[in-house]
Amino acid sequence: MPVPSHHEDLSVLHENTLPPRAYYVPASGPLLDAAEEREASDRFHLLNGHWFFHYLPTIHDLQGAIEGFASRDFPLHGLTQVPVPSTWQHQGYDSHQYTNVRYPIPLDPPFVPRDNPCAIYLRDIEHVPTPQAPRTYLCFEGVDSCFYVWLNGRYIGYSQVSHATSEFDLTEVIEPGANRLAVLVLKWCDGTYLEDQDKFRTSGIFRDVYLLSRPQSVLFDYATTTRLGSQTATVEVRGRFHGGPVPTTLELLDASGALVSSAPLARIVPLGTAPAPTDSAAANTADTASTANEMDGTVGPAVAGGAGAASTASATDPDPAEEPAPYTHRAVLEVASPHLWNPEDPYLYTLVITTDQEVITDRVGLREVTVHDAVVHLNGQPVTLRGVNRHDSDPTTGPAVDLEHMRRDLVLMKQHNINAVRTSHYPSDPRFYQLCDRYGFYVMSEADLESHGTQARFLEDPGWDNQVEHWNELIADNPEWTRATVDRVRLCVHREKNRPCVISWSVGNECAYGCTLETALAWVKRTDPTRLTHYEGAYYRDSKRRYDYSCIDLYSRMYPSLEEITDYLHSDGSKPFLLVEYCHAMGNSPGDLEDYWRMILADPRMCGGFVWEWCDHAVRSGTSADGRPVYLYGGDHGEDLHDGNFCVDGLVSPDRRPHTGLLELKNVQRPVRVVRFHQDLGRLTLRNNLGFTDLSDYVEVSYEVRCDGVVVDQGALPLTGPVAPGATTDLTCRPTVPASGRCFLVVRYHLAQDQYALERGHELGFDEIPLDNADPRHHMVASVYGPAREPAPAEPPAAGPDTTPARTLNPAGASGTSRSARTSKSVGSQSAAVHAERSRNRVTVSGEGFCYQLDTRTGLLCQLCVGGTELLARPAELNIWRAPTDNDRHVRKEWERAHYHQAVSRAYGTTVQDSRDQVSVTSTIAVVAPSVQPVLRLVVSWTISPSGALRLSVQGVRDPQMPPLPRFGLRLFLPEQMRQVTYHGLGPVESYPDKCRASFHGEFTTDIASLHEDYIRPQENGSHADCDYVTVYGDRGSLTAVAATPLSFNASPFTQEELTRRGHNTDLVPSGHTVLCLDAAMAGIGSHSCGPALSRKYRVDEAEVGLHLTLLPTTTATTTATTTDTAPGSDLPAVSQRAPRASLS
Repeated sequence: MPVPSHHEDLSVLHENTLPPRAYYVPASGPLLDAAEEREASDRFHLLNGHWFFHYLPTIHDLQGAIEGFASRDFPLHGLTQVPVPSTWQHQGYDSHQYTNVRYPIPLDPPFVPRDNPCAIYLRDIEHVPTPQAPRTYLCFEGVDSCFYVWLNGRYIGYSQVSHATSEFDLTEVIEPGANRLAVLVLKWCDGTYLEDQDKFRTSGIFRDVYLLSRPQSVLFDYATTTRLGSQTATVEVRGRFHGGPVPTTLELLDASGALVSSAPLARIVPLGTAPAPTDSAAANTADTASTANEMDGTVGPAVAGGAGAASTASATDPDPAEEPAPYTHRAVLEVASPHLWNPEDPYLYTLVITTDQEVITDRVGLREVTVHDAVVHLNGQPVTLRGVNRHDSDPTTGPAVDLEHMRRDLVLMKQHNINAVRTSHYPSDPRFYQLCDRYGFYVMSEADLESHGTQARFLEDPGWDNQVEHWNELIADNPEWTRATVDRVRLCVHREKNRPCVISWSVGNECAYGCTLETALAWVKRTDPTRLTHYEGAYYRDSKRRYDYSCIDLYSRMYPSLEEITDYLHSDGSKPFLLVEYCHAMGNSPGDLEDYWRMILADPRMCGGFVWEWCDHAVRSGTSADGRPVYLYGGDHGEDLHDGNFCVDGLVSPDRRPHTGLLELKNVQRPVRVVRFHQDLGRLTLRNNLGFTDLSDYVEVSYEVRCDGVVVDQGALPLTGPVAPGATTDLTCRPTVPASGRCFLVVRYHLAQDQYALERGHELGFDEIPLDNADPRHHMVASVYGPAREPAPAEPPAAGPDTTPARTLNPAGASGTSRSARTSKSVGSQSAAVHAERSRNRVTVSGEGFCYQLDTRTGLLCQLCVGGTELLARPAELNIWRAPTDNDRHVRKEWERAHYHQAVSRAYGTTVQDSRDQVSVTSTIAVVAPSVQPVLRLVVSWTISPSGALRLSVQGVRDPQMPPLPRFGLRLFLPEQMRQVTYHGLGPVESYPDKCRASFHGEFTTDIASLHEDYIRPQENGSHADCDYVTVYGDRGSLTAVAATPLSFNASPFTQEELTRRGHNTDLVPSGHTVLCLDAAMAGIGSHSCGPALSRKYRVDEAEVGLHLTLLPTTTATTTATTTDTAPGSDLPAVSQRAPRASLS
């Protein structure tokens, strides 16, 4: 059976498809919920379910054993069945492949490999004609990459554009009773060159398929436009018909169902033409017998004939960029005292469009998007996009996601202060937009267009500048691709043009720039001037000609540095600045959110941004022996061409478990911030960062004072008056502050009332502010290090409307604070003696109940025996390596070139000072590695007191030629049974110098398994910054480290070497020890996996390094447990109730 070869023909993009239209579901009466209950329509017939299926490795096999598959008599026995929607890779056919930029096929547009895999889908349909709705339309909402359709052996048509709706008219072909639907799906087509998105490449019918039963004459397409006056609003509805105009009435209802406005749909009278009569139905029907076209608002029936049938974008069509306005009928609905739509109050009216035989139910949000002085406004208020980039991605079903999946994503986003979604890099399921209308999200709807792989073209000069110079030649600036480019943009715009959530059209992603995009942008501007236009790829163009940017509304950049943003705002700033992708959330990430948001909040020309990206992409492959899901990424399926784990780059795991990066984002984007606190005056100033809502109606504010982790004061902070969006208010706050101890004021924000997906009491975020007192040290630090020196005058917190004076908490995390008693047996007493013995390579220091050894070859501790219990499983190490995070992927090369991963300590000489009161062992050492000069030159001093306390002082210099260090600290290997941990510092969420806003200062008790963040690709994780002390303990002993200046610690069952070498979390092998890292310095996290290099202020690149702490080993007699606090809305495991206390005697 011959198959048309449209899939390599740029002149045939679709064949026999109906023109693009707005999405809606018709019915015989109004629908209560057109978004979530479209199956309730009696005119909607879903064809999802199990279809007969046959996979072919190459399309040439069609000429073999399954000749005639499209006929209604083709035998079904022997065929398998697969669910529709799904992809065939997820059903065990073909193989998964993940690539980011590079095409999985030869770069030879528009041609694709001749051995093109394909699959046949067959389904029997029982058709029951409906007299009131005799027409039958077949809709495919998503097929990758292209497909041909037959019904009862007759060829129906062809279409491509994977994430767009393709609609066919079956009226002349479908028969009463049994019908056989056949679909041939190809893996690749010329459209593959325009669908080079960063994702797993999958194939098949992955979105819903359904039939629509409709009357002979219908309102085929309509567009709603809302305009706002000072006290009124209007809804303009323009429409076009299929089969001839029919009397049509529009009603606008409010949320309670009350009628607000109504009007008939009347013919638009061209200027200079006499008005139509108004005394009969003819006033809104027009000429039903005419053979109308798009210009006069009707659409002729598709010809279900053969390959010669008309195409909506064929070689003979007019240029789609010059498409005439299709609407011929119009109605205007007036709304007095309108209730406007915005993301904080997504109020929706119901639009009911009624003809005598059909009803269309839709939702309308009254809002208006404008730009003034380079600031984006909605309804006159400045817009701040707290957004994410979102792919359709499920670990089990891939891009085939159902309504519940979409709803779960949006609710989770709402819970984490996200208000915007970019549908990267293609249109989402049409119901997703309706959910965004309802839940309140700004949406940037992006066309299914990316030709990033043309950048990977082989060039003699592979430099970046030369790549950019040639990037656009094959497609973006090639007129042969204009029709295909504009077609994809049209399909996106027409389908979602009635959605209030959509405030911007993005014509594509990473195609470079050229005539194809210029034409598409101009078409969008002419078609829908009410929304913003966007295309970040306009930044990448060659130098051969001047380009037109007049149709682009936003200055958009991906992953710019803070310096680049500042330069633009100072040197140009003529358009709103958008971070369309920023803070790459790959693995332990992102680490620079607060820095970006300080800048966003400081300048309204910055309209916000979209974090890349929402979820990790991975394929689930069963369950590990310990019950965890096994996730696979690029290269795990035997493919040669892949981009590894670059797809595992989300704020949530594949199964939607929030990563710590999402908790960080939540609090950074909290709707209210403390901008200043004057402790002496008792005055706290809050700023309302909401765009539309008075703070007094939205939030309840409370405070607590924590001193050394204990809540010593708390209360409510009532808002006594209105606080408009963007305004500040002063509250009286005079907290009780102890004279000593490390004290913080924590100001928490909770939702004051139920709001759509959120319940009253939901924690929105909080601020943490350090408090002044006479001795602001933790009591344990003061006990170990003695009286405080005269404190320097405290600098007042920086003032200003966008300044956050301290670290902050993501309230979605648990705030565990526990106080407990622990009876520990001191290993010695101050009255006992301590003495040292020196032997070959060892210095042994012993006292009452303890015996320690230091290795004179390294200058470090190698034995820690207390009460007969050895607390060191391996000798201690000075540590400069960390398991590279995904954001370390570039700097890792420098680290390894410097052999940091092989660094060890080497002592040059050791001296011992022995007295009854103490023993001091001092070594001059270097940290050395193969092939390179010493990285560090240090003096290491251990001072052991009769009580058994060990005071460590390390001071030295870094070789200035060496790259910045990953970390600098001490690594200890403790017995495996020492698995419990108590610490005072930033928690309970992992924290780093630039990733600590999800944490607050408290005393936390947990275990090492809970401290581990289980990223799919193992890497540095679970550290906690700004800690005063940490105790690791088990049934037989404990070890406490008290910091002279706050340190970062990490306690893990895995070594950093194990984390470095393994590619998957489920392959990790515990070390058999508890690995405790005590770090004086830890590099920041950043977002350098696909963003700017780590900011200098977060690098460990100082010329001098130092580490000062005291180790307190003890034997454990008994433990007693007390309660543990957990913050409301906690998404994290409750912390343990056991807490140790080290002896300080």
